[in-house]
Amino acid sequence: MKITKQRAKELMETIELVLGPDKRTATLTITDFAKITGKHRMTIWKACARGDLPASQERKNCKYSIDYSELDRYLPQEAAA
Repeated sequence: MKITKQRAKELMETIELVLGPDKRTATLTITDFAKITGKHRMTIWKACARGDLPASQERKNCKYSIDYSELDRYLPQEAAA
């Protein structure tokens, strides 16, 4: 997903605000993604499993990794600042 540099900065600031400065990362776990968006963890997991939320796994039955840019679809613009 293509986002502007400004939006990327806003999303990273949101990650840092919610998860702490040591968690400023480009990939998120399902738990972290759920915490930031306010959605239930299973809702995010199901979206990943269905392919509605792009995520990767090293191999089957491993944890999902979600690119931080996917937050753009789940967070309103004003909430990211």
